[in-house]
Amino acid sequence: GLTPLIGFTFGPRLFEISYADLVAGGWLTTPEVFEVRSTFSFDYQGPGDLGRLHEALEADIDRNNLITSLAAEDARAGHSVLVLTERVRHCKLLARDLRGLCVEAKALTGDVPQAKRRAILDDFRDGSLPVVVATTLADEGLDVPRLDRVLLAWPGRAKGRATQRLGRIMRPCPGKGQAVLIDIVDADVPVLKRRHAERRKAYASLGLGGAP
Repeated sequence: GLTPLIGFTFGPRLFEISYADLVAGGWLTTPEVFEVRSTFSFDYQGPGDLGRLHEALEADIDRNNLITSLAAEDARAGHSVLVLTERVRHCKLLARDLRGLCVEAKALTGDVPQAKRRAILDDFRDGSLPVVVATTLADEGLDVPRLDRVLLAWPGRAKGRATQRLGRIMRPCPGKGQAVLIDIVDADVPVLKRRHAERRKAYASLGLGGAP
């Protein structure tokens, strides 16, 4: 609720540039958005069920297998893959499962020591580490120009955060192909379907749409 203080402190906005202008100038690239539907289901009765819903989502074997199979496929094809979730335990679980598929993957969470965090990001930037599974720690300030795949493993709803996550793959880089964001859509749970509708608004604001 303190956002207005930004304007009070720094004054009015002096300059603004659009996403389209940044793309035209070669400062950003245009990613594609692909939506992949999961089979996850849950009998959600209201806000009191939110904790159980998240626990069920995190533990769902079929959904996790879908995420890791998609990430592994892209990693084996030579892409740099960032898998994003909002739970530390889920992050570590997905990284472990990817290693079980013989794909080198590491978890990046707030409890990873700074020195190890830097080493993980250095390996990710130079391509020696194909997959990083991260929490919201990677939502802002992650600078990996070669990154060309982001997989949303958690059904967030904030439009601003969805835009930030798209921004992770918009950086141009020599030799970089088409960047892709993969959005796991839990359409069988109405509350999660509504969250997806909010994410779609973020994609639409950049002129992007979800392809099935």
